[in-house]
Amino acid sequence: MQALLSGKLSIFVLATFLVLVLGGLFVQRIVNKMRWEITMAEYEIERGPIEEAPKPPPAEDLLPGYTMLTYQDYEEIEKALKQELLDHLS
Repeated sequence: MQALLSGKLSIFVLATFLVLVLGGLFVQRIVNKMRWEITMAEYEIERGPIEEAPKPPPAEDLLPGYTMLTYQDYEEIEKALKQELLDHLS
């Protein structure tokens, strides 16, 4: 054992160990990526394709303090609520 670590073989042993460790890390990364792809494929099969989030409307159309609610959306909501209240009162 001492001859192995003190002689010329020690460099070979160290290099082999490093190659095995790096190879193991590389294989681990590939396997994790494959698992992720399989999980995403199963998700798409069960629930359909993943939808992208809607793009935010232009800043000039937004209501102050909101990131997605526009003046047009607000007017539609207000109109629907007024109609519902009128139907309820009638």
